[in-house]
Amino acid sequence: MKIVDQPDNYRKVHEKPIPLMGGYAIFLSSLLSFCFVFYFQKSLFKTEVIDPQFWSLLVGAIIILITGAYDDLHDMKPRHKALMQAFVASLLYMMGFAINKVSIPYVGTVDFTMISYPITIFWFMGCMNVINLLDGLDGLASGVSLFAVITLTVSAANSGNTTILVLNLIVAAAILAFLIFNFNPASIFLGDSGAMLLGYYIATISLISNHKAETALTLAIPFIAIGLPVFDTIVAFLRRWSRRVPISSADRKHIHHVLLNSGLSTKSVVLILYAICIIFSSVSYLLILKRDGVAMIFLSIILIIAFLYAKRFGIINTEQILKRIKEDHYGNKHSSKVHVELEKALHQFEDAQSLAELWQVSLPVFQEMKLDQVIFVSEQNQEKLHWKNDLTPTNTKPEDIVDQWSISLKVFKDQNLYGKLEISMTAEDTHLRDIFSQVNSLREAIANHITRITQQKENASTEHAAQSD
Repeated sequence: MKIVDQPDNYRKVHEKPIPLMGGYAIFLSSLLSFCFVFYFQKSLFKTEVIDPQFWSLLVGAIIILITGAYDDLHDMKPRHKALMQAFVASLLYMMGFAINKVSIPYVGTVDFTMISYPITIFWFMGCMNVINLLDGLDGLASGVSLFAVITLTVSAANSGNTTILVLNLIVAAAILAFLIFNFNPASIFLGDSGAMLLGYYIATISLISNHKAETALTLAIPFIAIGLPVFDTIVAFLRRWSRRVPISSADRKHIHHVLLNSGLSTKSVVLILYAICIIFSSVSYLLILKRDGVAMIFLSIILIIAFLYAKRFGIINTEQILKRIKEDHYGNKHSSKVHVELEKALHQFEDAQSLAELWQVSLPVFQEMKLDQVIFVSEQNQEKLHWKNDLTPTNTKPEDIVDQWSISLKVFKDQNLYGKLEISMTAEDTHLRDIFSQVNSLREAIANHITRITQQKENASTEHAAQSD
């Protein structure tokens, strides 16, 4: 059926096609085990294990599994996959899986009732995607998920919640059985279906615990337990954002890629990351024991070490992030001023009766855009209109190492060519795409009004000729 992961000689480290059926194995084994528990629930536990929420959990799992399976076969677009995830999260929200309150150490209980829906959607989508993004080495995503579920199992046992305990044990056993075949060298992969399913399990089980527990602190336990993929996802987002590349694009700067590039074997890298997961799970266990202060100290130390490591090996580039922030701040501020002048010019164009008047109205826009010079060459009579910025340039670099660019744009409407705009500028912090967008708006307006002025003159000439006759 070609449900396999092909090697790509870039991000993937396996050398031959590997089946992507792990999600199906985990789902079916969990479902069969759960049906067994359902059948023997009264005789085994002397209690009702099943409630209506579990049926919605099952329906959501099936939808996620199908979505991931389609993605494995056809490479679903990220926005379509996100829509399916949001749909499942919305379905479960309506069935009572909602984040209404969260207890934060030293802060107290925070009420999220007014924004419960978006917070819940973000939680579901976050858990599903952080596990999916970490699925880059044999046994990595499944192992991290196993540690998270074990942490939730300990939490359920500590709270005496038999329902969640049984469910966690089932999922943990299914992951552990799969991990035997998924650990390096893997004979089967999770695929997007399996990775999203595990994230879905973690998100859902956490909310069941959160809903039934007296304190909402249970939500912090899985969040910290999956601290490794959460940290890796956050720095990946910042890394791609700062470089202005799509957030969904792939790269080789994830933590496991950096460790592999240092010369470690795949198995060694996975074991190191397992050890990190055990540390995060231990911090979660401290929260289970209500030792919030000690947990926060350990968590702070871990995050500082992780940040220094990420900065040292190029996983995150703080200089690039600060540069992006500075560029966006300057760009937004500068663009706002340009748009004000552009709106004024577009309004004043309505009263212009000649090309010369259109040109005079455009000059403040050129000035605010900080262009060096603009030349308009008329197609009709080769008339040349010229504007040059006489202000002293702010760039202090020598002229021979300052970037400069020029662009030539034809001014036309329909099949009528009126001339061309020649623009040049010394490169600063403004991006070419912003300048082009603004100049293009001005060009289209000039073309439209030249057409209007030309038609008015033609109409006036026709009327004058008719009166003469």
